[in-house]
Amino acid sequence: MLEFEDSRKMVIGKMLTNLFFTKQDGPHDYMPGISPAYYFSTIMELDHHKKFRFENDFIVDWNDDEPIITLTNENWNLHPDLVFKNQIIVDLLKDKEGQWSFLLENGTTIRHTINYGDQLFIEPPF
Repeated sequence: MLEFEDSRKMVIGKMLTNLFFTKQDGPHDYMPGISPAYYFSTIMELDHHKKFRFENDFIVDWNDDEPIITLTNENWNLHPDLVFKNQIIVDLLKDKEGQWSFLLENGTTIRHTINYGDQLFIEPPF
């Protein structure tokens, strides 16, 4: 597992060519009354060939045989005008809680959080 500064050097300037996710495990209703928890991995492809799994505060090589699903605007219920593929990663940011976010050249941000289950946020600049 790479430290934050090493991870920054590894991804900044690289093209995010694709995003994938593994089949979601869930729903798990651990706390009745709030939405159930789901668990999955998020995988980024850089420069059309290298894949990495990332979460809230780390990036590791993706070496798993588990099937992955290509993330699209439709299957992740994203705004149809949101662009995240084939964008250069211009920064890797860390917030005050230590969670990482990828900033793309078009202003889109991507982050995977782990609180009550896994969550993936792809936020538009608009």
